[in-house]
Amino acid sequence: MANERKSLTELKTVAAKPEGPFADVLDHLSRLVLKEQNGRLRDALKNVLSTGACSTGQHDDPWLFQKLCMAGVLAGDSHKSCRFRNDVYR
Repeated sequence: MANERKSLTELKTVAAKPEGPFADVLDHLSRLVLKEQNGRLRDALKNVLSTGACSTGQHDDPWLFQKLCMAGVLAGDSHKSCRFRNDVYR
């Protein structure tokens, strides 16, 4: 893929596909979230999207923030103010 030149429109079309250029990154995120049995990581990621805080329901969870940071998914100073490390994860 690095040798192929694509326009931004073409890249957006193939970006999330299983054979796309970000397949490894998205597979990593999927495995991380699906591995979590009770859905806490999924809920935390949804909250990061909507509020910018890594929380599950009404509970802040610094441990989930640390886990997602160590996995390379999130970045930020604290679980109360974070973002996805890369827009591909959005």
